[in-house]
Amino acid sequence: MKHHLSPAMSLALLGVLLFGLATGCFAPAAEMAPMAVFSFAGYDRFVEDLDLLGQAGRNEGLPGQVGRFLGNRSGLESLEGIAKDRPVGMVIATDGLEVVPFLAFIPVTDRDALFKSIAKVTGEPQPAGEGTWKIGRRELTAYLRQRGDWLYMAQTERNLSWLPDPAKVLGKLPERYDFALEFNLQRVPEVFRVFAIDLLRLAMRDRLARREGESEAAHALRYRIGAWEYGTIEQVISESEKVTLGWTLDEKTKQARLDLILKPVAGTKLAGRTESLKKNGARFADLAGEESPLRFHMSLTLSDGQAQKAGDELALIRRLLPPLVRETDWLQSEEDRQAALGLCETLADVVEATIRTRRVDVGFAALGEKPPLTLLAAAHVGDGTILHGTFERIAEMGKRDQRFAGFRADAAKIGEHRIHAVVLGGSNSTPLTRLLGEEPTLYVTFTRDTMWMAAGPEALTVLQRKLTSGASVETPKSPAAPVQIDVRLSKLVDVADKAFDQGAARQAIALLRLQLRGTDDRLTMTVAGTDEGLHVQCVGQEGVVRLVALGVGLQLLLGG
Repeated sequence: MKHHLSPAMSLALLGVLLFGLATGCFAPAAEMAPMAVFSFAGYDRFVEDLDLLGQAGRNEGLPGQVGRFLGNRSGLESLEGIAKDRPVGMVIATDGLEVVPFLAFIPVTDRDALFKSIAKVTGEPQPAGEGTWKIGRRELTAYLRQRGDWLYMAQTERNLSWLPDPAKVLGKLPERYDFALEFNLQRVPEVFRVFAIDLLRLAMRDRLARREGESEAAHALRYRIGAWEYGTIEQVISESEKVTLGWTLDEKTKQARLDLILKPVAGTKLAGRTESLKKNGARFADLAGEESPLRFHMSLTLSDGQAQKAGDELALIRRLLPPLVRETDWLQSEEDRQAALGLCETLADVVEATIRTRRVDVGFAALGEKPPLTLLAAAHVGDGTILHGTFERIAEMGKRDQRFAGFRADAAKIGEHRIHAVVLGGSNSTPLTRLLGEEPTLYVTFTRDTMWMAAGPEALTVLQRKLTSGASVETPKSPAAPVQIDVRLSKLVDVADKAFDQGAARQAIALLRLQLRGTDDRLTMTVAGTDEGLHVQCVGQEGVVRLVALGVGLQLLLGG
């Protein structure tokens, strides 16, 4: 039997296990510890968020609309007796072997008023023991117990023998996030973690098995790539101590923020990789200004172990190059095959030299207010000068093979820098020409430590500015996150409007442009190492909040 689980599904397996384990016997209360925690900052924060969304989306009635929608879906006319300024939480707990799969805690000001407001949906709470009530009908039941000003809810009465301190369980989650989910992965019983990893490996074996008609070399290459993908997921499961996912809307800054924080186990390889992401100094963080529709940079420092592993993988790929080239059908002659093999080996030499520098630096930016745009990219390389010869050989192949006819060696010169070109072709009606202008051409050049590429109407001008300003060796004047993506949504809408046939998307483009008009519509994602661990953060400014409000409104209009 085949097990066709994608890597994402395999990663989600752990979360499914946490929420879906069957109950049995449970350890004494003192031994229980939170395995997963859900935090909701409270009713007042929720109303503040809805007010902010309503203001951003020019829909002041949004809070009332959401309230009516939730009331209709839940059957509750009101919810009284709850402390609206305090958080609500849920915890899944374990002693290392057994699991309490569900325990919620709700802040109360008047238990009887709360019971009365939920009675229409759950039925009248029935006494089920000293200080315990049962609610629900037929098989959908739960048990309640009050301690102080907290009301605890669980699936069985026995689960209520452990009543944790909500403040201790939730920690700072309600302060930092409106909604948050936190997994303490090392507290997951080992039997379930082993089961998850075994199932992941089974899925990898089936997905990466050799396919019918697939050559040995092609399978070996695909296997190496897939094994890296699955290995990364397995490492996250095995070497992560805690994973936190949090969402919040900030009323003061008008920002929406989504955080993913992965805290590694101390001393693991994952901890070492996270530590390396604390370093700043991305070379290509300043390729364009903040008005760029799209900017990206990544700057990583490889440890000795990472460099060694990358070198080993490259050595394997080098051994696969000759059979892969021989098996390529679109290379029509032995001369072409030998030329292609030489090109691949040269590229492998450059990659090897780059690995030895222990640095990974790449950057990309789109320049211009609206299409046609100029695209600029740069990458750190170990020895870029040898790539000039590679380009010359590709251009020479174009003399006998029309498929390479667009390659032009030494198409221009900037100072001492040789500029090569790739004519991308296409008619004036294609999305490519509408995006980059008539006769779109990619210009490429190589310095000792950098590969530069540019396309669009200002490509040569931009390259000249970068090559004559010493940009190939400069670092940004201010610290930058190791990985960062910046998007200006309104400008991307303009690009989509100009570069592609609108067709059925005309109304959607017009609606997005209207929503984003006059707002700060930046969306930024960063990846960095912090004292908390690996921190992935997405921050959307006011225009993004307005789009969130639009999405909520459409969901209500469509019935959720």
